Amino acid sequence: MLECREYSYQELCSIFNTHDARSIKNRLTRWNVEYTYKGRGANLKFTIQNIHDPFRVFCILELSYSPQTDFRKLAYFLYYYMNDVEFYSLPCERQEQIMWMEGTPLTRQTIETYIQRLADNELILRASGNFRYYFALGDMLTSTKTLQRRLVRAGSRFPAERNTLHGQAEARGAIGGMKMKTGYARCSTNESKQDIERQVRELKQAGAERVFLEYEHGDAVIKEQLSLLLEQAQAGDTIITLEVSRLARSTKQLCEIIDAISQKRLCLVIVGSITMDCRNGHADPMTEAFLQMAGVFSQLELSMIRARVRSGMANARAKGAKIGRPELTADDIPPVFLRHYPAFKNKNLNLSELARVCNLSRTTVYKYLSLLEQ
Repeated sequence: MLECREYSYQELCSIFNTHDARSIKNRLTRWNVEYTYKGRGANLKFTIQNIHDPFRVFCILELSYSPQTDFRKLAYFLYYYMNDVEFYSLPCERQEQIMWMEGTPLTRQTIETYIQRLADNELILRASGNFRYYFALGDMLTSTKTLQRRLVRAGSRFPAERNTLHGQAEARGAIGGMKMKTGYARCSTNESKQDIERQVRELKQAGAERVFLEYEHGDAVIKEQLSLLLEQAQAGDTIITLEVSRLARSTKQLCEIIDAISQKRLCLVIVGSITMDCRNGHADPMTEAFLQMAGVFSQLELSMIRARVRSGMANARAKGAKIGRPELTADDIPPVFLRHYPAFKNKNLNLSELARVCNLSRTTVYKYLSLLEQ
C-alpha cells in the first residue's frame, strides 16, 4: 500500500507495474495524491506527502479496482460486510435489499463481484484490520461514524436498516408530507430468481420508488418484509404489487392485510387490476369485495397446484421413479471447495470461513465434508 514517505523510481515502478515516469505522475495526480519528485532517470525519487483518499488508493492498488469505480458505494458495502457479522452471512439478495434501503443501491451481480474480489485477494479472512485501517483514514470517516453507531446499537437485528427507514419517514414529514410509493415483490423459494427481477422491473415502471423483496411461500404465516413494509409505511403512502397472490395466497391473511392498510390510511395498487384507496380512512366496499374475491381465487389456485403436484408425484412413484434430489457424490463437490479444504483440514480455516471463501451455505459445507471424510 502507498504510504507517505520517499520512494525510489524502481519502487513505484513495481507498485504501479509500469516503467513510465509520466504514467506514475498522472496516476498520482488523478488519485488525488500530493507528491514531489527530484532527480532524473534511475535516480528519480518521489516523496508522497499526502494521500487524500487512502481507501480509493488501497482498492485500486491492492484489489485491482478500476479508478472509475463508484468508491462511495463500494465503501458503504465493505463497511457493512467487514463489520457486521449478520450482514456478512446474509444471501446477496438480502444484502442488496438492505443496501438499497440504506440509499446505496447495488445490484446482486455487483455485490457478488465485490465478494468474489475479496475472496480472490484472500481478504475475506485477513482484511478486517486492513480495511478498517484504510477506511478510517479515508474521506468516508465522517459518514461511517453514523453507520458505526447504528450497527453497534444494542437490541436491534439490523439497526442501520430500521433507523434509516425511520429517518426517511421523519424526513418526509419534515418537508411537508411527501408521500412514498413502495413496491412489494415476492417469489416462493422454489421459483426462479428471474421472476423476482421481473417483478422489480415492472414495479419500478409502475412508479415504485423502492421495492421490498420477499423470498417466501404465499401462504407462509410470517412474511418478514411485508410486515416491515406495513410497519414503516406512513399515512398517505402507496403500496404497489403486481398480483394479489404476491401479497398472500390465504384469504384470512389477505383480510388482515386489508385491515392494516385501511387502519394506516394507505393506498394499495394491484398493477393493471385493482386500486384500493384507504387514504380517506376507509375503503370502497365494492373494491374491497373484489379484492377479497381475488384472494379466494388465489387460494383456490394454490390448492389446485398442490393437488396436481401430489397427483404427479404419486403417479411417478407408481412407475418406479425416484422422487427428490439426486444422491450427492464426491464428484459433485466443486473445485473451489476442494482447493480450500486442505486449509480447513489443517485448521487454518474454521467451518464458517470455509463456507464464506467458497460462497456456500454451512449446510452445504457439512454435506461436502461428510462425503470427503467417510
